[in-house]
Amino acid sequence: MKTAEYKLAGLVVVVSLSLFSGMGVAGDGNERNTHHRFDPSKNINCGSNGYYETGSWRCVNEGLNYLNNKTKAFSAEKLTEIKEEAIKSGLDAANKAIQDANDFTGKKVSESNARTDSLISKEQKARTDALNTEKTVREQADINTLKNANQYTDLKIQENNELLSADIEQARSDFDDNLKTTKAALENNISDVNRSLTNSVNRAKKYLSDNLDKTRHDLSASIIASQNDSHLRTDRLISREQKARIDALNAEKTAREQGDVTTLNNANKYTDHRIRSLGLNVSDALNDFQQKTDQKFAHLDNKIGRVEKRANAGIAGVTAISTIPYVNSERFSFGMAMGHYRDAQAIATGMQYKPTASTNVRLNASWNTGGDTSIGAGFAVGW
Repeated sequence: MKTAEYKLAGLVVVVSLSLFSGMGVAGDGNERNTHHRFDPSKNINCGSNGYYETGSWRCVNEGLNYLNNKTKAFSAEKLTEIKEEAIKSGLDAANKAIQDANDFTGKKVSESNARTDSLISKEQKARTDALNTEKTVREQADINTLKNANQYTDLKIQENNELLSADIEQARSDFDDNLKTTKAALENNISDVNRSLTNSVNRAKKYLSDNLDKTRHDLSASIIASQNDSHLRTDRLISREQKARIDALNAEKTAREQGDVTTLNNANKYTDHRIRSLGLNVSDALNDFQQKTDQKFAHLDNKIGRVEKRANAGIAGVTAISTIPYVNSERFSFGMAMGHYRDAQAIATGMQYKPTASTNVRLNASWNTGGDTSIGAGFAVGW
């Protein structure tokens, strides 16, 4: 606003100087009493003589009024122009500022978008690389885990087989050892019983011998003392000794038999226990072997069944081919036939061609229910 006021004041001064610079003295002294109206288009001298002061001041006042009016009009016009120019300049500056701001904002937005796109692209690439790496690591880990699991399973199977083989061998060895031990124990027991029996018999013989010697001595004394009493006493002693010998033999026999029974029972119990323990392991091994054998035989039965079905189908196809009738009197003939064998069926077709009276060509084909096809061709010549 101060700049506009300065411009307006300057314009007033310029206009005033322009107007007053056009005034001068017009006419001589005789003409100074002439009353003139102010006309800015003419050089008019408003005079300064005392006689004409009234007219001169009126001229000046009119000029000042005119100047004032023109100045106001000019000031209003210039003020409007200045306002319009200021408004236009402000609008232009505002538009330029807006445009610059938009350009700057667009540039920054573009730069920000470019940076954002670059960061997103890098992030997406990093994520893709990380996912690929994770996938590769996971797949490798799965492969390693499966490999380790297979190796562990194979190792455990091998260890189990080795343990099973070792258990079977150990069971066989233990069984053999137990048989040997039992046999040796029985032999020792029998030997002990025989020794005991021999010792008992020897003791009995010695006892009898001693008693017989004593008896002979007593008998001799008794015979000397009294013949009749000696016979009676001898009979009693002999009877008593015989009874003692028989009781000793019976007691020894009973003890030996009881010892044999006890020893045999203990040996049988131990053997039964070891055999049951061995039987469990052997039973498991045999069950596993039996299961595998059953599976093998089942698989073999399936193969035999398939072979049998294919054989039946092939026989049905051959039967159908061999049953095809032909018209031998004609040069060319065609025939069809069906064949059946057990649970298989077949259909066959054939053609016969006789190029000459002494030559014959045949072509046969069959299809069976087993899904197989048989084709045969033959040539015959006669003379």
